[in-house]
Amino acid sequence: MPQYIETLIMEQAPPALDYHAQHAAFQSLVATALSLAIARRALTPAEFQAAQQHAYQAAGMLFGEPPGRPESLGAPSPNADPRLTALFEAFAGR
Repeated sequence: MPQYIETLIMEQAPPALDYHAQHAAFQSLVATALSLAIARRALTPAEFQAAQQHAYQAAGMLFGEPPGRPESLGAPSPNADPRLTALFEAFAGR
């Protein structure tokens, strides 16, 4: 039975992997954006900044510090995607 299940996972998972990863990323962003909107309305700027700092510290302890940009990606594009700019502005401090 374990071999059968492993075979099913190995044969069925790869075609759906991109779907699951994209769906998880999409849902995570929606949940984060809603939480951020509520926090910005409910907290004072100082409280929001403290919560933001706490979240960064917790993420660092759980997952390690975010890596630097790999040199293989080259220089950042001067034509930034406006969606990325909007995300940066939403998550940046006030």
